[in-house]
Formats: sequence, structure tokens, C-alpha cells
Amino acid sequence: MDSTLTKENDSSKKVEEEVVYRSAKLWELLLWMLPSGFFWSFLLAFVSFYAIGIAGLGTVIVSAAITGTRILDGITDPIGGFIFDKTKGKFGKVRLFMAFGYTVMTICLLLIFFTTHHLPEGFRLIYFVLLYCIYVIGNTFSSTAFQAGNAVLTNDPKQRPIQGILMMSYLSIIMAIVNWWLARVLMGRHGGFGTAAVFREMSLTLLGFGVVVAILQIIAISRTDKPENFGTGKVEKIGLRDMISTIKENKPLRIFVIASVTDRLAINISSHQVLNIMLTGIIIGHFQLGAELAIPFLIPQLILVLAGMKLGRKLGTKKAYITAIKLAIPLNILMILFFWFVDPTQIRVGMSGVFIAYFVLHLLSNVSRTWTNAFTSPLLPDIIDYETYRTGKFKPGIIASVNTFIEKFIAAFYQTVVGLVLAAIGFTHAMPDLDTPSTTSIFWATMFLMYGVVIISWIISLIAMKFYELDKERMADIQAELRRRSNEAEAM
Repeated sequence: MDSTLTKENDSSKKVEEEVVYRSAKLWELLLWMLPSGFFWSFLLAFVSFYAIGIAGLGTVIVSAAITGTRILDGITDPIGGFIFDKTKGKFGKVRLFMAFGYTVMTICLLLIFFTTHHLPEGFRLIYFVLLYCIYVIGNTFSSTAFQAGNAVLTNDPKQRPIQGILMMSYLSIIMAIVNWWLARVLMGRHGGFGTAAVFREMSLTLLGFGVVVAILQIIAISRTDKPENFGTGKVEKIGLRDMISTIKENKPLRIFVIASVTDRLAINISSHQVLNIMLTGIIIGHFQLGAELAIPFLIPQLILVLAGMKLGRKLGTKKAYITAIKLAIPLNILMILFFWFVDPTQIRVGMSGVFIAYFVLHLLSNVSRTWTNAFTSPLLPDIIDYETYRTGKFKPGIIASVNTFIEKFIAAFYQTVVGLVLAAIGFTHAMPDLDTPSTTSIFWATMFLMYGVVIISWIISLIAMKFYELDKERMADIQAELRRRSNEAEAM
């Protein structure tokens, strides 16, 4: 038995060594994984604050409108995926789709934040929803391009697991800076979210940085954004039957969708900006705490996140993702217990034992979330290559759109979930703000939305991943076969 296992392991290592992988240059990998989408999504997280507080639209109406437009976002994904896969891409297509998508998204957000509140009241909702709908079309193109770009940039099993880690490392730094800027600079200048000026400054600043980062990404993908790197290099016709076949026959994709969808919904709920106000501003009573801890958090968080990079290279994406979930669940349970048993207002008091305990637990729980996010996205390029291996067709648009269609359809309800929970505890016409007093109902609503939902999602993902077959050894075999087919196509 032992000798058989040894032979199998030796065989897998031999296959992996024989494959000539398409590896990204270091600077390409570093620039491509810059999280350009963060700047648009972070700004979008405040659209409900603007729509309710400045444009004068109701909480439930805005929540329902955002849910509806996000469902549309999911519906447009298969269309965008088909368009992407059917584009011949003689001069590349990742860059084209990314540039178009971000341009549309930028124009729509600027129009929303600069003009909606100036319109007649009866026309504001229609105008807001229309611009949001156009925005999600742009988002479809940019997100499809990014998912395809991940598969095109590299198929090296030592690079793919660290793609997500690199992005999350960048996010740790960028979020620390942006949150500090938001709490200490923007809020200090405007005194809250009560004026249109704060949203104008926020949109111009964030979108300006986002455009610069997107340009760097386009530069990074330029060398590999070529037809010969689209699967085996052979152009295949893509039709509706291919999507149906992919859903029916690609088991790893179906499993990935279950894990990705539940994680996405939970993360969207738990990262809603109103929860930051409820936790730090109301329960702890010190809204600037996040900004004050951002810099002290940064170095230890980066060290732990980069440790995840080593974990991913060693275990492969699947095993690393499962390991991250097993660490994340108990750590987030501990966060709930911590807030339950201590006085949260003592967290802001100097270097007390309560503060130190919060610092350590918050750091570890955040890193565990970062690891789970980081090891989710690199699973998709493996699934894209598996589909090419299974059918002979390179279908990144279809693969990505099948996932995002279901993911966005379900995740669209995050705003509704938050809105309904807040409405259930009395916030039907306004969001909780810094002047809202702390109550038991606010406490448990915050604990459920910030920690409870992610714990539930990870349990579901852990069960689903037991049936996922694309581990490190299986992908080595698949890449070897794809290389053989590519060589045959070049020789013809």
C-alpha cells in the first residue's frame, strides 16, 4: 500500500516537472493583481447613504432598487460572457473589455453622485435606477475580463495560488489607507455624510485612483493577452449549448459556485459600511477606532497574509482554502463571545487587557477572512482550464458568467438582508448613525450580520469542497495534456 502511494506521488511530481508552464513575469503579476475594482466597489457601498440621506429616497425603496439592479447584473453576465468568448481577439480582448467596463462604471457613478439630488423628486428614483443598471453592464464587462485575465496571465501552479494572496495583501494596505482617509480626513472636513459635497469628493478621489490602477493592469496583461494563450490556441465556436453543457457536466464549477455564492453573500453583508458604524461608532462608541488601528494592524496583518502565500504554494489552492475555513470559523465565533462577555466601550481605553484582547482577536479573524477570500478566486482559473481539457474549448467568459450569474443573483439580496434586519429593529426611514444610542437589538443585529452569516457560509463551503476534485496533483495532469494539445495545434 505504501509503495503504491509512493509511486503515485512520484508520478504526479514527474508530470508536474515535465509541464512547461506559462508563467507571468514578476512585475506583470504584481501589477495585474492590483485591486482596481476595489475603488468602484468601495464607493458603491456608500450609494445607499447618498440615495437615502441626500437624494431623499426611502430605506426600503433604495434597498429594493439596489437588489433589483444587482439581479440584472447577474442576468447580464451570461451575455457578457458569450460576447467575450465569441470575440476573436486578434489584438487581445482582456484589455478591450476591461477598458470599456471601467469607463462606463466611472461615468455612471459620477452622474449618480453629482446630479441625482438636483433632479425633481418624482424623477430621482427612475434616474438613479437607470444609471445603476448601466453601471452593472459596465461591471459585467470588467469583471469578465478580469476573470479571463487570471487564466490567461499564468497557468503555473506555484503562481495561481498566490494571485489571491497578492490581491488581498494590496487590499490590506489600500483599505487601511482609505479607511484612515475616510475617518480622519474626509469626515473631519465634512463632519459626516450629511452633505452632497462629501460624496463628490469621495467619488473624484476614489475613481481617480481606480483609473490609474486599471491602466497599470492593462499594461501588465498586454504581453499575454493574445489568441495563442486562449486555451489551446485553437479558435472554437461557442454557443448556447456550450453553456448548458458546462453547467451539466462541469462538476468542479457547480461545487465552486456553491462555495463562492455563499461566501460572496456573507462577505457583502458583513462588510456593509453601516455595520462599521454600528460596531465601532455605536457599540464600541469610538468610530475613529478603525482608522487608529489601521496602521498598527498593517504590518502584522501583512506578515500573516504573506504566510498564507507560502501555505498556498505548498498545499495548492483547494487544500489551502479548506485550511483557511477551518481556522476562520472558530476565530469568528470567538469574536461574538468576546463582545458578549466584555464591555465593548472598554476597548477604546488605552492599552487595557480588553483592548489587547480585541486587537489580537480582530487581527486574527480579519486575516482568516482574508485567507478564505484569497484562496477562493484562484480556483476559477483551474476550472477554466479543466473545461478546456474536458471540451477542447476555451470558455473563460462562460465559466465566469455561470458563476457570477448565480453569485450576483444571490448576493444581490445582501442589501435587502441588511435593510430588513435594520427595519426589524426600527430603522425604516434612516440608517443608524453615530448619534444612535447602543441597544441590545443593535448589538445582536450587528453580531449576526457581521459574524454569524459568514460562519454559516463557511460551514456550507466546507461541506461542498469535500466533493471538489481539482487538487494540485490533478491540475498538473490537466496542464500536461493541454500543453500536448497546444503543441499539436502549433505543428498543424
